[in-house]
Amino acid sequence: MPIEERLEKTQKEIESEIRIAMLEKDTTQSQLAEDLNLSKNVVSEAVRGYNTPRAKKARKKIRRWLGMEESNE
Repeated sequence: MPIEERLEKTQKEIESEIRIAMLEKDTTQSQLAEDLNLSKNVVSEAVRGYNTPRAKKARKKIRRWLGMEESNE
C-alpha cells in the first residue's frame, strides 16, 4: 500500500477512535477546546489525525482528558 494511503488510513483510524470516545463522554470539540485551553482549530486538527507537532501535543491532552490509553505517537 502506498505511503499516502497508509497515512490517510491511519488518520481516519485516529479520528474514529477519538470521536467514539467523545460520544461516550458526551462531549464536543468546542468543549474540549475550552476545557483544555486549546483553539478549536487545533482540536480539529488533532481529532482529524494531523501529524503536526501541535496536533500531536493536543491529541495527547485530548486522549488523556477522554481517558483513552496512551498511544505511541
